[in-house]
Amino acid sequence: MLFKSKFKKISLRGCAAYAICCLENALIHFDLKGDAWNFLLEKLWLFTSLPELARPQSNASDSKDMRDLEDLYGFYYECDPLNIILEAEERKSPSLRGLATIAEAEMYTLYDAYKSNDAVCNIIYAVCLIPYAGWNGGPDPVYPKIKALHKQMKKYGIGLPEAERFKKYGWLSKEKAALSVNGAQYGEPFNGKEERSIILNRK
Repeated sequence: MLFKSKFKKISLRGCAAYAICCLENALIHFDLKGDAWNFLLEKLWLFTSLPELARPQSNASDSKDMRDLEDLYGFYYECDPLNIILEAEERKSPSLRGLATIAEAEMYTLYDAYKSNDAVCNIIYAVCLIPYAGWNGGPDPVYPKIKALHKQMKKYGIGLPEAERFKKYGWLSKEKAALSVNGAQYGEPFNGKEERSIILNRK
């Protein structure tokens, strides 16, 4: 219950920011730098700032904001180390559908980075599960995902961000949530990069 109370008032976007900061701490811990990690972080951070989908939208499923959100969920799925490694090592297999959100050059860049550190791959996998809690709505589904992330961080002796600083990224009020397609599930958009642990251009 103490664990749950720490994150109860933090929106899904805020939890995603917390999780990405965990990943950044892991990169610092293992002194991992370079273009692959920069590319990955830039894309992951977009989840915190994608705009809300305002109601009413008769063609919401066709709106640019909806497409951007769907593309980002696709990226969170496809950048999972298991998917990248499978795709890169079995590229010629006719059973593979290919990656929709990651170009071939970027795929191989991520592949090389992922193969260099299994511990960080486990943490990336845990981070990428956080936004999917939003499909179920509300905060409850996200707690097990954060617990799984904490388990990986502690396993490798990596320091955790302070959860308290993410409480400013809360859920929408009932009034505002009623005007939004995705606000109730995700919370207010914000610039998550303000919470960064590292600088993007680390080489």
